[in-house]
Amino acid sequence: MLIAVTMGSLGLTMAFIGVMGICAGAVYVLGFTILQESVDDELRGRTFATLYTLSRLCMLISLSLAPLASRLLDDVSNALVDGEIDVWNATLSVPGVRLTLWIGGAIILIAGGLALRAQRSSPKARA
Repeated sequence: MLIAVTMGSLGLTMAFIGVMGICAGAVYVLGFTILQESVDDELRGRTFATLYTLSRLCMLISLSLAPLASRLLDDVSNALVDGEIDVWNATLSVPGVRLTLWIGGAIILIAGGLALRAQRSSPKARA
């Protein structure tokens, strides 16, 4: 997502988003499989109900806060760097939308790293 947001052309952005979608779909299925394997039968229904509730709640919160964050970051970008920065002899536009998506991409990377760390440190992963 970080790379796709940084691209300047729609074609490249669509290519990166397509690859991201394919990978995200695979990880989604893998995550559900691991969760089904690691949860006892008595708790599986409650676990998945909680998962769905939390994921929908997070979606609602992100769809509510992202436009506000985008507008705030747009104002900050315009005030600090006039909405553009120079990178490797090229000018990169940094509107609030791009900054918001960069933050979202960073959150995804951090969450993935934490999930990987938790998976590697679990007793079942060592067995």
